[in-house]
Amino acid sequence: HAKGHEAKRPGWHFQRNEDGPAVRDFRGSFSGHERAVLFAKTGGRFVDVAGPAGVALTEDGRAAVPFDLDGDGAQDLAVLSLQGLKVLHNRAATGHWIGLRLRATQGEPHALGAEVIVRGASGAQLDRVRLTAGFHSQVARRLHFGLGADTEVTVDIRWPSGAAQTVGPLTADARYEITEGAGATALP
Repeated sequence: HAKGHEAKRPGWHFQRNEDGPAVRDFRGSFSGHERAVLFAKTGGRFVDVAGPAGVALTEDGRAAVPFDLDGDGAQDLAVLSLQGLKVLHNRAATGHWIGLRLRATQGEPHALGAEVIVRGASGAQLDRVRLTAGFHSQVARRLHFGLGADTEVTVDIRWPSGAAQTVGPLTADARYEITEGAGATALP
């Protein structure tokens, strides 16, 4: 661009030196302070439960990451906003759950990209091993599945190597490490 002039694309405006420090140094938000939402599946549909759950934050949010803070199987929430970091401890009664950590024996050992399907009496769920989930978010490699009333599941894995493996049945309310080409080991 010639000497700080606006870009010639419709709808686009780039800051110019002539705009002054108030515009040039702006570090706020263009999205405002919208109330956070949290959806739960009840009766076959998703309902916003942020208010009753006490998480209807109005801060300028940037990221939310689920994790199990105290090892009780209930997913807690770390929320990052422009105002700071908050950890929201989940004290609600939850249904059954299972935690899975995968260890690949071919290629990269953390099994990044592995596809996991957990099947129980009430249906199936799919997730993938990854390190990020959204903007400014890093997640644990351990996968967490809420199982509702199911007390036993079978796990199908498509490893990054292309190998397929089925493990189970596994008992709910426990954490397991599954090694490619071997079985599952209960974790403390």
